[in-house]
Amino acid sequence: MSCAIRRIGAPIAALLLMAWILAACTASAREKTIAGTFVAVNTASAGLVAFDARHQETIVVTAPDEASGKTALAEYRAKRELAVKAIDAAFRAIATAAVLEDDQSLAAMLAAAMIVKQELQELGVKVP
Repeated sequence: MSCAIRRIGAPIAALLLMAWILAACTASAREKTIAGTFVAVNTASAGLVAFDARHQETIVVTAPDEASGKTALAEYRAKRELAVKAIDAAFRAIATAAVLEDDQSLAAMLAAAMIVKQELQELGVKVP
């Protein structure tokens, strides 16, 4: 498994911010949106990790020869790297939206989450 995928996990700061937000007595619509987005991106990240090893194995097993297998793996890994970067950016956007109280950071967070969904769908990862 790639080191990049293991690094996908939510940054500690984002986890602490989310715990703080969820501990509030009355959660606002904004806080619920941030928490829901965090859960969705975290689930998507776990989905990529689960999909990745199986998919790479399938690429290798179905390759007609070693050279085409290496080429197919390289192409897949390049596409996967885009998804990994999108997930990282989404976690950063979630942390930013949790700290700032403006509509721009919330909109950026939601846009980042949608990009994660699109990147994973392009890889073939089933995303709810």
